[in-house]
Amino acid sequence: MLAGDMGDLPGDHYSVWAVLDSMWKTLDDEERHVLAGLSVFAGAFHRESMMAVVSASRNVYTGLINASLLRVEEPAWFSLHPLVRQYAARKLASTDPAHAAHAHYFLTWFNLGGRLREIFASGPPPPPPLAVRCQADVVLAWQWATSSGAWDLLDGALLSFCRYLVHTQQQEEITRLLTSVVERLPLFEQRNLIQHRTAGRAAFFLGVRYHILPGTASVTWFERALLWLEAAGEPWDIAACALTYADIMLGTGVGEWDRVESVMALAGNLVESYQLEQLQTALDISLCAYYLRLGAWSQMRTTQSSLIGRISRFVDPSIVTVQLWNFAILGDWQQLTWFIDRVESDNKGALASSWMNQWTGHYRSYLLTMQGDLEAAISLRLSLLPAYPPMALSILLPMVHAELALWQFAIGDRSAAQASAAEGLACIRQAQSAKSTAFGLLQVSVFHWINGDTEMADSLLRASLASGRKMHDLVMIFSSLYYLAQAYASTLPQDLLIRIAKIGALSPVMHFSLRPLAQDYLMAQGIQIEKDERQRLWSTNATDVDALLALVEEFTGSL
Repeated sequence: MLAGDMGDLPGDHYSVWAVLDSMWKTLDDEERHVLAGLSVFAGAFHRESMMAVVSASRNVYTGLINASLLRVEEPAWFSLHPLVRQYAARKLASTDPAHAAHAHYFLTWFNLGGRLREIFASGPPPPPPLAVRCQADVVLAWQWATSSGAWDLLDGALLSFCRYLVHTQQQEEITRLLTSVVERLPLFEQRNLIQHRTAGRAAFFLGVRYHILPGTASVTWFERALLWLEAAGEPWDIAACALTYADIMLGTGVGEWDRVESVMALAGNLVESYQLEQLQTALDISLCAYYLRLGAWSQMRTTQSSLIGRISRFVDPSIVTVQLWNFAILGDWQQLTWFIDRVESDNKGALASSWMNQWTGHYRSYLLTMQGDLEAAISLRLSLLPAYPPMALSILLPMVHAELALWQFAIGDRSAAQASAAEGLACIRQAQSAKSTAFGLLQVSVFHWINGDTEMADSLLRASLASGRKMHDLVMIFSSLYYLAQAYASTLPQDLLIRIAKIGALSPVMHFSLRPLAQDYLMAQGIQIEKDERQRLWSTNATDVDALLALVEEFTGSL
């Protein structure tokens, strides 16, 4: 018996194992049962946890402490020495109730109900009192539930536990744990409604997880999530998933434009049919991004005005960040100032203040440039750089450095501008978002153009233009076209150059950080934009994709 127990142990453990074996023989049956049961804990455990998982009288625990088998770490906290735990685990049957009790205890912490997207609308939750210290036990409980097929338990805990992992930035853990769930679930045809919902929600989180990574994994997971949630019969979750999927396709360039339209339609129909009023704000946010891609500025502004009237608290990061972008792209600096002030005044724990300060500070730097205070904008942007959130490493930083290069060049700090442009290119090489890569290329190329490196600028601008066409992104298409036209101004018909310049100076189709350069160009040329031209440039068909692509073809034919 002893030899069998010790056969796979390292040689220096033999003597310790023999001691443990002799001590085990001195224990009574209840003490043996408790010691074996305590081996289910991954590390130190609280008194409450201990008594919930392996209930016993105080005398039993005291006896194990006196025998030096159970250690007192600090008041109310206990542990087993790793070798004691390993020994005791060999005495515990795989079917022992302690496994299930452990899993139920720790996963019940996260059984808080809720639906998709609600988890993002309520800010980062305070973790259960012992969750951070006992996370290894939560993961162990998750693994047991997955391998044992305890789908009700997993279904109850999945949303809140993933929420906890998202807000503690444990992306790899999300991938590992949710992938294991999907792999263990029955085949699609054999699932019940709870299993379909568990699968759909797991796929949703994996879609969110993969959207900043190269490849099509995000699209694959979102398509699975929609299919599985539909099988579960969950209208809210389907609509919430569709809106997030649409936001990601619109915001990062993954997926196909036709799919964006059908997913948006699906979400809109569900919100209307099932009167999912709480999702209306998320739908309007997605519609604003959708209208941006269409060039429907008036519809975008109308929807945005309606949206602002219904926002009472700024606790959803997606609402805050998209609204900041929307105001900036429309050049609505008064509303942007008001919105930033309101977000900052409302930010009392609903969102992590340091995280939200990064976003509001990022957009305040644009307000400073519009006011002509480039030095203050540069100072603010540099102060924010060390603390940009991890997501910004792939989404914001290429543009952050490229814009710094433009601003530093404008105040005459050429060496700093060149360093920022080089850093921008380095970030682009590491970026995982197709859209941020293309916008970073665009703005770095503009720096190289104004710095006189026309060959580099031409190459980068053409790459950005190609990306814009592929992603159906009007702002990227036109911003690239504008600076290509500036680079080839001497060879273009004057009327074409002026038409492009007027669009760039006024229309939201030009990236907001570059629009002032177009306005300066018109001023230097003494060119005025008449009232009717302003109206035309804001109409739906003046700067939509077809009109801009026609302009691209006209430009190409004029070279």
